[in-house]
Order: sequence, then C-alpha cells, then structure tokens
Amino acid sequence: MPRIIDDEFSFYCNKRNYILTHKQPRKRVERHFFSNPTSMFRFIVELKLKGFITRGKVSFTDTNLAPSIESVLDKAGEQLMDWVLSLKDSDKK
Repeated sequence: MPRIIDDEFSFYCNKRNYILTHKQPRKRVERHFFSNPTSMFRFIVELKLKGFITRGKVSFTDTNLAPSIESVLDKAGEQLMDWVLSLKDSDKK
C-alpha cells in the first residue's frame, strides 16, 4: 500500500526495495528503487534542495543566526525516515 509523503512523493516497500514514486506536474511518474531508507531520503533531500535553489527560494545570508537550508532538510529527512521505519514496523505486526 503506497504511503504519501507530499503531493510529489509517495513510497511503498516490498521485501527487497523501497520504491519511491515521484510525480512532477505535467510529467510522467518516475519510480526510483532503493535498498535502504537512508539512501531514499538522501535522494529526496537533495532533490528538494536542488528545486529550492533553482526556484530562487533559498537566500544565502551572511549571518550565523539562521540555520542552513541543508541542515533544515537533513533534519526533516531524518524525521521522515523515522516515520517510515515506524510504519514498516507497524506493518509487520
């Protein structure tokens, strides 16, 4: 059963792979296969980061007060990975 992450991404697991489906507006669905959740979430974080930078949504400040976008996305990716692992554990029960 596919689990929805957001309006672009969803995923499901089989016995060997984590399968990520990526649907961009006006494009075909792309499927990406990963052997572990860490590599899947690293892929999502890097893809989101590239999208933010190309759309100009990231501004690079000179102050040390603001966290970097990479650290924010890494933290979100870790939380997402914890959520996925909890789903996988609950599916086993």
